[in-house]
Amino acid sequence: IELEGSDVRVEGIVQVLKVDEAYLDNWEKETTSEEETIVEEGAVTEKEVLCAADKSAKGSEKDVEEEHAEEGHAEDVDDHHSGALDQIQSLRQTLAESGDDHLAFYSLECQSFEVLE
Repeated sequence: IELEGSDVRVEGIVQVLKVDEAYLDNWEKETTSEEETIVEEGAVTEKEVLCAADKSAKGSEKDVEEEHAEEGHAEDVDDHHSGALDQIQSLRQTLAESGDDHLAFYSLECQSFEVLE
């Protein structure tokens, strides 16, 4: 069904995700635990994980890649975890700036919808 530009009535359940320091601490712990597991299982080398963390810390991906290429590090590093850590840091900053004890993100889980004419 093509719905772009259509008026619709949606019935659903409003869901709230409350992000506070405890939520962010837990997410960070899970992310760093996943990194340790990946290294232990040999999916990537420890140098590759450190390279990804270095990209996150230094900010300029191009500069870090050039530096690591000179040092002989792998150029193509999965920076999924460093991306998550960047997102966690960004949410921490937003939370601090808000002055509240949590951030709230709302979504609607659609149960049914009707196209209005």
